[in-house]
Amino acid sequence: MMYARQRAQRHRLTSGLGPKADALFGMDVRCATMVLTQCTANLMICDEKARLAAEYNVATAKFSEAVAELQRTIGTSTKVEYEHLQRVSDEARVKSEQARLALEQHLAAHGC
Repeated sequence: MMYARQRAQRHRLTSGLGPKADALFGMDVRCATMVLTQCTANLMICDEKARLAAEYNVATAKFSEAVAELQRTIGTSTKVEYEHLQRVSDEARVKSEQARLALEQHLAAHGC
C-alpha cells in the first residue's frame, strides 16, 4: 500500500519531465548522480545550438511575414506581383526548413 502511494506521488512530481526523470527514481544514488550530472550538462548553453536556434527563429519569422504579405495581396495584386510574392514565400519556407534541419542535425549529433 505504501509503495503504491509513493509511486503515485513520484508520478505527480515527475510527469512531463521525460524518461530521464522517470528512470532516475528507479536507480541507486550513485547512478542517479550520474544521470543528474548528464542532465545538468545537457542544460548548459551550447553556443552552436543557440546560434542555430536563433537562425531558425529568424527564418521562421521571415517565412511567416512572407506568407502574411502573400495573403494580404490575394485578389488585389497583379499576377506578376503575386508570382513574385509566391517565390519570396517559397524561398523563405525553404530557408526555414534548412535552418530547422541544421538545428535537428546538431541536436542529434551533439546531444545537447
